[in-house]
Amino acid sequence: MRYGSFRLGGSWGESAYYTLPDEVRSLRGFPFASAYGDGFFLGSLEYRLPIWRVDRGGSTIPFFARYLSAAAFMDIGNAFDSFEEIGAAAQRSLIGVGAEVKGTAIMGWGVPLQGRLGYAFAVHGSGGYSFGSPYGAYLRLGSSF
Repeated sequence: MRYGSFRLGGSWGESAYYTLPDEVRSLRGFPFASAYGDGFFLGSLEYRLPIWRVDRGGSTIPFFARYLSAAAFMDIGNAFDSFEEIGAAAQRSLIGVGAEVKGTAIMGWGVPLQGRLGYAFAVHGSGGYSFGSPYGAYLRLGSSF
């Protein structure tokens, strides 16, 4: 199977704990490599809501909690192999929506830590997770997108 230069799908982020190849792009609500090709378009609309600004640690324990927030999002994208296919790829756009809760902290004496717990599902496009599917849930340590 030929994947092309780029692969879209999954709820990936990057951090000091892991890195992803440059050709992998996140498209929440869809499994890894749901769309692939030599070119791609991808966008995200996100509303973030602060829940709690903790800004404190526990005595001398080397852990400092920063804040907790929530987000609602919509990701849209697709991949194509040539510029002639852009119009058809736009009509077959993959659209995923969902929500997540994110917390940030400082571990030790300066190591940033960010955790995300979320759920995403597909509203347009084939191969995505349907609403209620357990595969749409994710838990990540790292940064947002």
